[in-house]
Amino acid sequence: MKRHTTLFLAGLILISITSLFPVAASEESSQIEIVPLLAELIPHDLETAPASAPESPFFAGYCIDNTGNRPSGTFLTRLYLSSDTNLSGNDILVWEKKEGFLSVGDTGYFRYQENLPDSIRPGTWYPVLVSDAKNIVPERDETNNCIIGDPVLITKEFERPRDFYLKKIGDLIIFLTNEERDQFRMTQLKPDPGLMEIAQDHSNDMAERDYLSHINPDGENPSDRALRHGYTPRRVTDDGDTVQGIAENIIRVPIGNTRNYGYIDEDDIIAIAELILDSWMHSADHRENILNRHLEKIGVGVSFDEKRYYATQNMI
Repeated sequence: MKRHTTLFLAGLILISITSLFPVAASEESSQIEIVPLLAELIPHDLETAPASAPESPFFAGYCIDNTGNRPSGTFLTRLYLSSDTNLSGNDILVWEKKEGFLSVGDTGYFRYQENLPDSIRPGTWYPVLVSDAKNIVPERDETNNCIIGDPVLITKEFERPRDFYLKKIGDLIIFLTNEERDQFRMTQLKPDPGLMEIAQDHSNDMAERDYLSHINPDGENPSDRALRHGYTPRRVTDDGDTVQGIAENIIRVPIGNTRNYGYIDEDDIIAIAELILDSWMHSADHRENILNRHLEKIGVGVSFDEKRYYATQNMI
């Protein structure tokens, strides 16, 4: 009698445990879509110097987005100069760079300036950028890692692309300014064509008339110069406050061996932009302008008198 009771109880326990597990209504309802975690590196906005020569400086800047659903980790980019718009074994490798971590949704801006190999011959070449050049990063699409930039003229002797240099130094100053603001979680300053014109005019004037001042020889201050250009030096914020006047930073940077900065290479436009921003950030008044929370717009103009770079930064 005791043995039969024991078996009956064991059967009840087995049935109870079995009933705890759900039974699928159908095969279709039990399937769960699994989305693989992959990065997706997409290069864009490749910009290079329009001209150079063998063993001469060459600038390139570009952006890379990570549009995937996982961080990228470390990856390699390669920049080539190609005789046509297709990569081949005859292309010239300009440089290979190890790039850092890109989070999901991040955009990285990378810029370099180095001398070209002496093996490149004069002619028209096309810059070709390859992100994740060694396929280290698993991606959903491995066919969108390559972009081609505007043609580059390679000459026997280096002909300095002065206009490009001046514009690019200004662009880098704006980028570095916004990087500083980002450190303090401030809004990014938006480039403004009117402020660009005012700033460029003042830098040109300082270079032509050999002075460094917020007040020009005609007695005009930044707001006076803005009005002369038809630009109203006043803005109403979203909170209803009025910002009156133009915030202005200026600097003059000599090239060659200098007392204040050490050796300045006139072709090292990345270093010049970084030096300018660093100098302003180490000056209380200039730093205060850059980190002013009430400012929204920016314009930068750069000029060169063959001995010194002049930069003007206007903000409102």
